Amino acid sequence: MHITKIRIPADLQFSDLRLARDPETGDIEFDAEILREICEDNDLPFSEEIVTSLMTAWYQHHRAQGGAPDQVMEQIIAEIEAEEITGVEIRGGSGSLN
Repeated sequence: MHITKIRIPADLQFSDLRLARDPETGDIEFDAEILREICEDNDLPFSEEIVTSLMTAWYQHHRAQGGAPDQVMEQIIAEIEAEEITGVEIRGGSGSLN
């Protein structure tokens, strides 16, 4: 397992992503510009795999520091865990990143 340290500006909070799910399609919605800038600042490509890993790691750090739960991120983590266990992609709606 390769571990990469990611620098996130101290003035950013996880809630700044404004993470949401489209009620009709189930697509994940968020402030992509924030993640695009974090990826750029850390020399990472802005891809679905990187964004998902970044959001998950950031959220885990946020929670470890006493941050409030985020219902959408909790659902995403549950879906990722279910996929890892079953090998089947489980998503609400199309599950694409917007």
